[in-house]
Amino acid sequence: MRTWLQVCQSSHSNCTLKTGDPPTRLIEVGSQNGREPRLVYGNDLTEQHPEYAALSYCWGDTLPTRAIKATETEFRMRIPYRTLPRTFQDSITIARMLRLPYIWIDALCIIQDDPADWEREATRMQQIYSGSTLTIAASGAKDTSAGFFAHETPRFRSASVPAERALFTFGNSATGKTMIVQVQDRGGLHNGMAPILQTRGWTLQESALSHRIVQCVQSELYWRCSQGCQTESGVLLPTTTNLS
Repeated sequence: MRTWLQVCQSSHSNCTLKTGDPPTRLIEVGSQNGREPRLVYGNDLTEQHPEYAALSYCWGDTLPTRAIKATETEFRMRIPYRTLPRTFQDSITIARMLRLPYIWIDALCIIQDDPADWEREATRMQQIYSGSTLTIAASGAKDTSAGFFAHETPRFRSASVPAERALFTFGNSATGKTMIVQVQDRGGLHNGMAPILQTRGWTLQESALSHRIVQCVQSELYWRCSQGCQTESGVLLPTTTNLS
């Protein structure tokens, strides 16, 4: 992800972000072994155009940790990382590793029990997602507890390899060389589309508005920007491929 982002920022003139006012609120991601995340107001930041990630995800049936009137003051002091659902934790970890100081997560950046605030912020989705440095999509997560880092799912079985993978050996009689291929199935689709995030109409706008988006599915990572699409394994896809 870091390489994709660095190349895009330094080489892709068509991926220049719109520079407008920062979001009303952002989450300062803190550090791995130091500062906890906390809620900050865009107008209070010293940066005129702060770099931030935006999260695209499914809430699911269980309400995640949310910013409400009763917790807003507390969240401005700190948001304990360990109390956040896994999807939020994973997205904050990625932002930290990409050296992005802030992230926008709707459940934490919109006061959920304030109808006026929700209505006002909902009209700013274009500004929020088109102004983000990167959108991180938890494409295969059914809810906020699932997270989106890939993990091995045992599906293939082989007589010689009893669990989690299948091995195939290809020999070249002319050269005498042998190639061993390991195959694992972690549920990815050929074009990066994931059935969970794809079923949510609200997330369609998030994908369409983003200049850069990385899709996290169980098979691998998928990157899309205005210059094209590619996968973690090195496959290049047509620029018209829809990875949402």
